[in-house]
Amino acid sequence: MFKRFFLLTAVCASIIFFSCSYGFYEVLDHGESVEERVGDLRDISPSSVSGSTYSFLIVTDVHFGNFKSRRDDDFFTTLQAKINDGTINPAPSFAVCLGDIADHGERSEFEKYNAFASRIESITGGKVYGVVGNHDLYNSGWDDFEDLVYPNVSFYRFAINSISYYFLDTGSGSMGTAQFNKFKAAMAADSNYKIVCTHYPCYGTKDFFASYYSLQNTLEADQLITLLKKQKAIAYLSGHMHAEHSTDFGTFTEYVVPAFLSNEKFAIMTVNESNHTATYKSYSY
Repeated sequence: MFKRFFLLTAVCASIIFFSCSYGFYEVLDHGESVEERVGDLRDISPSSVSGSTYSFLIVTDVHFGNFKSRRDDDFFTTLQAKINDGTINPAPSFAVCLGDIADHGERSEFEKYNAFASRIESITGGKVYGVVGNHDLYNSGWDDFEDLVYPNVSFYRFAINSISYYFLDTGSGSMGTAQFNKFKAAMAADSNYKIVCTHYPCYGTKDFFASYYSLQNTLEADQLITLLKKQKAIAYLSGHMHAEHSTDFGTFTEYVVPAFLSNEKFAIMTVNESNHTATYKSYSY
């Protein structure tokens, strides 16, 4: 009897804690579904680049509002120093943030991210393109994400010469049927090579427990991998795992980027349009 009472008390305490922190509905469903968030694929203007070889900055899981001490100034110092000494060459022309911008989905957290993104833009001269993550949906965070995070949509693309960049909404752990079908049709009609950016890995790693952090619908993941192989994808960029991992699928590579906040890392992808390659490298700060 005592064990049952203790278990029930622990469960109730957990529900109360998470309800106060995140909102009870969001604990169970993270707010809006992907079908509600995603409309038609939006075409947006790209940042400008010079030459056939250029690079862009990648950060993920920046988690503004998290209790962990931040070292953002160290990141900016390291990034600028590596650009100045030629370690990162060419210098990044724009940046992508692969989700979990906020920790609790609070408006103030997205506002802090925007100040962070502005500092990145002052270095790159280009935009920071945001991706929605699961934490961004806590406490009905989607409304504030849509309002504050550039480009204010979660399913979009742009093209830089012969490379198309696609940004997918996997914030709920799934692409959803409607988004996948629209993505599939767009890919088939696009003769460019592709780089895909999103929050959840499509494969991740099948090590014990780590597979929990990839797309949970294995059929969807298999269909996505098949589509990427068929439609000239060269890279799939994701975060969420708070670990670094890559999987070579032959025609493209999935790169799971380490978390900016907890792993204190960022990455640079260098694109060579002449031979349609994308080279990835991560850095500590």
